[in-house]
Amino acid sequence: ITPDAGVEPLPQAATPVPSAVPSAPTSPETVKLTNPLKGDITDVPTLVGMLIKAALGLIGAVSLFVFIIGGFEWLTSLGNAEKVSKGAKTMLWAVLGLIITFASYLILNLLLKV
Repeated sequence: ITPDAGVEPLPQAATPVPSAVPSAPTSPETVKLTNPLKGDITDVPTLVGMLIKAALGLIGAVSLFVFIIGGFEWLTSLGNAEKVSKGAKTMLWAVLGLIITFASYLILNLLLKV
């Protein structure tokens, strides 16, 4: 007994099956892509600098929001020393966060000149 015993061969296609991969264009045309980013951002350091600046702006906004929450907590403490202390600490940490954010923004501007 041979290994191919009882197995019928597959029918051959009469016409060639078209390829799923498109062929390259034969004419020497070029495709021009427009830059989706604002300005003339063509290098990676400029893009990274802009992303860092955007992140620092968001962090600054969050710090300001935390400061407002701390002030609200202090104002609504009704003389409770524990709540006054908690609100004051929240505002202190928010101010420290803003100082760190502004310092890093200044360092970014000085070093990257973006």
